[in-house]
Amino acid sequence: MTKKEEIIEVINNIYLSKYYKNIKDLISSDESSSLLSGDSRAFLYTLIIKLGLNKVLEIGTYFGGGTKNLANAVLKNNGNLITLDPSKDRKKIIEKEISSWDDELKKLTFFFPLTSSDFFLMKNYAVLDQGIWFDLLIIDGDHSYTGAFSDLLNCSQYAGPNGIIIVDDYNQPPVYNAVKDFLKINSNWQEINNSISSDAIKFSKITPSIKNLPFLILIGPENPSINQNLTSIGKNILGTVKGINLNLAKPCNDGILESRWLISIMNDDKSISMKTLDCKKEIKSGRVNINLNLPYPITSSKKYPMTIDTHLVWNDKVTNNLELSSPPKYVVQ
Repeated sequence: MTKKEEIIEVINNIYLSKYYKNIKDLISSDESSSLLSGDSRAFLYTLIIKLGLNKVLEIGTYFGGGTKNLANAVLKNNGNLITLDPSKDRKKIIEKEISSWDDELKKLTFFFPLTSSDFFLMKNYAVLDQGIWFDLLIIDGDHSYTGAFSDLLNCSQYAGPNGIIIVDDYNQPPVYNAVKDFLKINSNWQEINNSISSDAIKFSKITPSIKNLPFLILIGPENPSINQNLTSIGKNILGTVKGINLNLAKPCNDGILESRWLISIMNDDKSISMKTLDCKKEIKSGRVNINLNLPYPITSSKKYPMTIDTHLVWNDKVTNNLELSSPPKYVVQ
């Protein structure tokens, strides 16, 4: 049995486990401002504990009740929880809720009043400064097709080995359709029980990954990779960027790594400079570390960080797959 198959088996058996039932009894007696049912909160708690997940991202904090449940589970694994909610109306309510928690929960929880797109772009916060892959990513934010699809794309770029994405409210057609279309163009991801077809939606045929729970559960590849599908990363950087560094999970084949860099620089006078740079590098087989340098270093203004989007494609004659052991990292002076 592969590692992925083991994970799927654990997920499918959670609902029947004694541990889940005990946690459910405890949670059902706990008053919460979460929209999630006690069953759903108990499932997420048990999932984090059973799989030892310690880097968790939640999109859609709401009022923080479900977030506290996640934080309690992550605490057991000595991990961190990042939660996102762009609602201006709820910002102060969420901050007040988190401030009322025990210190040990507050220390591991990081709330950002941002969309997932803005959050991943602005990864210059200290908690993410060295790059991060998430073990578990929970999508319960914008339930429009565009919102859910954007969250899926963003989450898949920052999911670690055998990363798990849980999408809430599976029975809302825009959400279901977003998941279905995401899986069409990301063949290295799958719904854990392969229950989503590419056929037109029939509302009566929409089913969750786990009976009686409102979730679609997706699992990613053993190792995140760069291939012929576009891989995109982005960051706001104050300083000088020389290139990007890749650590590989296994030696590569002979191939070509191509990249396009879209760079937006706000100058000290607040005028904007735009640059587009293309880089290509031939890579010899056997490499486990690759430095892809820009044609020349790019420097931000002294006052304002520059925004960099880097798009990567890998081509070789064997697998067309460059497996990563850690997140790509910008080389910054």
